[in-house]
Amino acid sequence: MEYRFKRADVRLPVVKLEHLEIQLSFFETQVDGAATLTLRAKEPLAAVELDARGLEVFEVTGPDAPAGCAYALDAA
Repeated sequence: MEYRFKRADVRLPVVKLEHLEIQLSFFETQVDGAATLTLRAKEPLAAVELDARGLEVFEVTGPDAPAGCAYALDAA
């Protein structure tokens, strides 16, 4: 069997998900929600990239202070 990607083509994540908390509120025409991810870096990092397409990020914090966040919008 031939696979599209080889293991060597994929880098392992540099962070470990330690905890995920999700809160959902169901309304007649929409669902509102919040998710809190607790991540631990496996090595020193300057940035962490998450796929938040279609989501609003309200806050990003680090261990000692708020951290910056930016959106990279793609044309797709």
